[in-house]
Amino acid sequence: MGRQHELIRTFGAGLGALSPDDTRVFASAGEGLGGTTTLWDARTGQLLRTFQEYAQTVAFSPDGTRMLWVNMYGNTPKLWDVATGQLICTFKGHPDFVTSVAFAPNGK
Repeated sequence: MGRQHELIRTFGAGLGALSPDDTRVFASAGEGLGGTTTLWDARTGQLLRTFQEYAQTVAFSPDGTRMLWVNMYGNTPKLWDVATGQLICTFKGHPDFVTSVAFAPNGK
């Protein structure tokens, strides 16, 4: 029989992602659900951070220290520090919508 887990929280989100080490949950709710993006402790269900922006696609770095996401306007990927919530970099200049993001296995 597989592992059993206790449900500690549900998220009203249109997008979600689990960090590679299973310790954090990224959830983003569209404009109809408040238009925010949140980061949660996966073990306790505690809210760690709220970003006043909706993300339409997201990726965690392989080591779980960074998040890359594209906002609802779709052409400016942003790189964030998971521990501090600080914006590291905004990638500007893409002429079209970015529909997905990813990190290479080496974290780049």
